[in-house]
Amino acid sequence: MALTGYVLDFIALDGTVALSLDGGVDTVSGGTLSRSVASQPWQAGDQLMLRIRKGSAAPTPKPTVNTAPAFDPGSYSFSVAENAAVEAAVGTVAATDPDEGDTVTYSITAGNDTGKFAIGSSSGQVTVASTLNYESVSSYTLTVEASDGNGGKDGASVTIKVVDVVEC
Repeated sequence: MALTGYVLDFIALDGTVALSLDGGVDTVSGGTLSRSVASQPWQAGDQLMLRIRKGSAAPTPKPTVNTAPAFDPGSYSFSVAENAAVEAAVGTVAATDPDEGDTVTYSITAGNDTGKFAIGSSSGQVTVASTLNYESVSSYTLTVEASDGNGGKDGASVTIKVVDVVEC
């Protein structure tokens, strides 16, 4: 059997790679190449050529699965006195993200056109952002979004009831 001119190209990405050529087996494991050959009548001048290319191929990337954060519950209800000070806490929303290393951030995406409320981007704490007046508006419905920074998002409804306070 003449092997002259045969070229074996292979890439070992993980573990062990085995190739066979006419009954022989090449094995790469832990950086060591070995060749075993079935008993054959080798002729003088037969050649086996092995080409190893460093960095000629990128490892196959593993797919990244991003799970969106989720609010539980999906809706919240809070109340706040109409005379609450600016920056007073109204309540806290919370979403969890099962993906390791993801940080959930919060924002108000709807229902806050007059800017009466704010939310801590990392805490989820809803606070009063400007003076409230029960006689003008007695209830607000906000949409709050939780984002993981990797495209995963979830929304929750937040109803805030303004409580009337006797004014002197």
